[in-house]
Amino acid sequence: EKEFKMLEKEHLEDQKTLQTLEILRKTEERLKHELQKLKDELADTTTHYHQQLQTQAQELQSLLHQRDQLSTQTEDLQYQLKNLQNDHTKTLTELDTTIDRTHELEAELDQNNRTLRSMLDSQDFREEEYNSEMSHIKRQAD
Repeated sequence: EKEFKMLEKEHLEDQKTLQTLEILRKTEERLKHELQKLKDELADTTTHYHQQLQTQAQELQSLLHQRDQLSTQTEDLQYQLKNLQNDHTKTLTELDTTIDRTHELEAELDQNNRTLRSMLDSQDFREEEYNSEMSHIKRQAD
């Protein structure tokens, strides 16, 4: 009987061990399933973020290219502006020179007009003297 109780006790312990092993097996299966689910989610998330990073990298590359283009355009516009400012300054200088020369020519023209007027007045006076002299000679001849 003692042996029977011992066997029965061993049998109960074996059953408990088997139950525990069954629980552990089921727990292991559940954990394996959850682990696979987490791996799948991680793979999906990694793929999603990788795609997002690729898209953002392309957008950043595009923005950097646009920035470079704008920088080049800005440099070109600054160069053109400098040339226009130089041309403007040159034109103003030429205009000032032309205005000065115009004033000189106007003064010269005024002087020539005065000289011409004086010469014409002198000519008119001599012509009148000549006519008067001729009239006087004609009257004496008559």
